[in-house]
Amino acid sequence: MSCYSSTHCLQCSLPYLLFDHSCITVSTCNNQSGFYPAYFPNSSVATFGSCSACSFPCSTCQNNSVTCLSCPVSFYFLAQQNKCFSTCPDSYYSSAIFCLACDSNCYLCSISAVNCTACSSGRFLLTSNSSCTDTCPSGFYGDDITKNCLPCQSPCLTCLNVYLCSTCLVGIAYGTECVTTCPDSTYHNSTLNSCVICPNNCLTCSNAS
Repeated sequence: MSCYSSTHCLQCSLPYLLFDHSCITVSTCNNQSGFYPAYFPNSSVATFGSCSACSFPCSTCQNNSVTCLSCPVSFYFLAQQNKCFSTCPDSYYSSAIFCLACDSNCYLCSISAVNCTACSSGRFLLTSNSSCTDTCPSGFYGDDITKNCLPCQSPCLTCLNVYLCSTCLVGIAYGTECVTTCPDSTYHNSTLNSCVICPNNCLTCSNAS
């Protein structure tokens, strides 16, 4: 132990820790909010220690100044990383004083783990129920730019994208278009509501036979 005066310590003998120019026990340091036992040069071959302040934004910490145990007001604690955030990182949402993990389908979420606002790779957001899906429901298509399930536009009933129809709400499906009448060499299959190629090289036909 070294000192500047009888009441002004500069260094303490282990296991005591230097704190505010005094030597205190580890348990006393642990009871000091915002401080933690620090050892130098490190804990395995320490020659002296101090009761050191946690780094902002940690309110309390352990082992080092940046391994947080709690956070100040307006910050959220992410337990998996022992860190404090003013805004929770991607794939986490704020709940009370914590950052909690979103569901694995969500890239972003809010309010709850399954209330998705953006989806993980390869999935599309269905905004009507804030869920993520591999395949958009009938009447919707997966937009590669917005990563949302967007509604098909008339005359499409179902579609591949905003321009290409699979089936038709208005007209008859011919390839990826909706037509009013089937072109030559095809006929209107009323069951499928699509133009089907005529058999036997017919130029025109009314059915498959």
